[in-house]
Amino acid sequence: MLEPPPETREPRPAKVETVVRPQRRTWRRALRRDWQLYSLTILPLMFFLVFRYLPMAGNIIAFRRYHPGGRIFGDEWVGMHYFQLFVQDSTFWHVFTNTLVLGGLTLLFTFPLPVILALLLNEVQSRRLKRLVQTISYLPHFLSIVVVAGIVIQLVSVDGVVNQALKAFGHAPVPFMQQPEWFRTIYLSSEVWQTVGWGTILYLAALTTIDPDLYEAAEIDGASRWRQTWHVTLPGIRPTMITLLILNIGTFMAIGFEKILLLYNPLTYPTADVISTYLYRVGVVSGSFSYAAAIGLFESIIGVTLVLGQRHLPPRGGGEPVVAIDANETISTFDSAPELRRSRGPRTTRGYRAFQTVNAIVLTAVVVLTLYPFINILARSFSAEHYIRTGQVNLWPRAFNLTTYKHVMADSMFWINYRNTVVYTVVATAIAMVLTTCYAYVLSKKTLKGRKLLIGIAALTMFFNGGLIPNYVLVSRLGLRNTIWAIALPNAISVFNLLIMKAFFESLPVELEEAAAVDGMSTYGTLLRIVLPLSKAMIATMVLFYAVMFWNAWFGAFLYMDHLELFPITVYLRNLIAGSTSVTNESMANDVTQQIGANIQAVTIVLTMLPIMFVYPFIQRYFISGVMLGAVKG
Repeated sequence: MLEPPPETREPRPAKVETVVRPQRRTWRRALRRDWQLYSLTILPLMFFLVFRYLPMAGNIIAFRRYHPGGRIFGDEWVGMHYFQLFVQDSTFWHVFTNTLVLGGLTLLFTFPLPVILALLLNEVQSRRLKRLVQTISYLPHFLSIVVVAGIVIQLVSVDGVVNQALKAFGHAPVPFMQQPEWFRTIYLSSEVWQTVGWGTILYLAALTTIDPDLYEAAEIDGASRWRQTWHVTLPGIRPTMITLLILNIGTFMAIGFEKILLLYNPLTYPTADVISTYLYRVGVVSGSFSYAAAIGLFESIIGVTLVLGQRHLPPRGGGEPVVAIDANETISTFDSAPELRRSRGPRTTRGYRAFQTVNAIVLTAVVVLTLYPFINILARSFSAEHYIRTGQVNLWPRAFNLTTYKHVMADSMFWINYRNTVVYTVVATAIAMVLTTCYAYVLSKKTLKGRKLLIGIAALTMFFNGGLIPNYVLVSRLGLRNTIWAIALPNAISVFNLLIMKAFFESLPVELEEAAAVDGMSTYGTLLRIVLPLSKAMIATMVLFYAVMFWNAWFGAFLYMDHLELFPITVYLRNLIAGSTSVTNESMANDVTQQIGANIQAVTIVLTMLPIMFVYPFIQRYFISGVMLGAVKG
């Protein structure tokens, strides 16, 4: 049969394609399916609500007249009254200026110096020297601020090593801690000593991600050593630099409050008093809570404004991790970490050899300057009173003496406070680990409905918080004063640690959890039987992060504890530094009293930092791995 011509052929009906739209996932369906995941957020969300967002709401007392014992949010609306008071207060503008100056100087020195040190470390050819410099330069980061303040005071005291050096050049001793013109220099020096070494970690991690082919191409094009650094190395770590600059600017106004509180005194107020210390004296010490809350709210608004203003910074590039870590493998430790510099080919020029020599000298100086304060404090703690008073103790003990050690270790209050520190650290770390692990596991589920909201709830608290006064009022009203909960609960979740753990959980193979779900395992079972066993290294890192944080903490106990027998060892040391505690008594011989008075601070500093010094060689590798895991390029 012949086919009809194409003109007369009946057209076939068009095929209609049915577009199946994905069903919109409602909250009801999400809760029905993932209720176990959401249940893991209950306690962390309660923490954020009570100890982060309720203090934010508590700033309302800046607009209301608050009386201790009255309503928690104030008794009477006064509007902008307290803001007008501090705007008209010349003292406020003086401390505001001090805050800007100290904050600017701190940012000026502590931001670029870690970059420079990382670049110098990156050029070291000797692996042993590189490891030595890293290990020593990270050490001050692990010390309590109270210990650091004690070391600083000992070094710049009239009989300290700084005045010894001045005497050697024929100058009279200088009472540095009583002269306001020296405070900023002392504070900045202590900040550089404590933070610069640790600040190199993220930059060193970023340097390992730079493609060595870029250096080879630059070398073929005739680029000099400096040109390669300027056009290859610095652009390679630029996203990390901008990210850390943003974090530093975000905390610009909250500059070193605890350290300043430990170092300053009324004689140095003209240059040392900043907004945070001023509102502490006005609010907590003097009881003007509403006035202090208004100042604190103003400070927080300035900080948020600085963060929001950072959107004008150049684009930060991608958001890939600086160091990719395979969850199927053990987290790399310090000893097995990859080389910080991938080979760039031979360097045989005379100029490069000269640079290597200068670089080795500079890094050796970094090691010496980092270690010297520890050695001097140790020498002072074992020296006789006469040699300490006359400034003759330097690197080695003079007239070896254990009198002060015997008396401090015979002091029952010292051991009570030491026991308190252990108990507080163990309990607070356990609570922090439970809350952080649960919340981080939930945040790692990228398809979970409401995940962005949950992340935002935590992230917002990194840049804006209730402030000192609302937190103080809250803890007091909850009846937590003079209890362990005043130390353990307000700082139960560190958002930085939370994000690090979240990043690790996201790197775990999802196939394992999917297989567990197919076998009928619940979310709780998956977390306990699969995720946590695979995360032992990460959990160990987080335990160390929190344990060191709580062991070194002092201000919470100082603020919320009223009885000596409740203090941790850091507050015991702080009281010695402030001169409000002594282990001497009237029955002691005069020479014994003088000996104890000469080096009791040095002895207590040594005993306080002894546990950290013992475990440091074992814990620093895990700290480095954990920080690298949470590092981002942009």
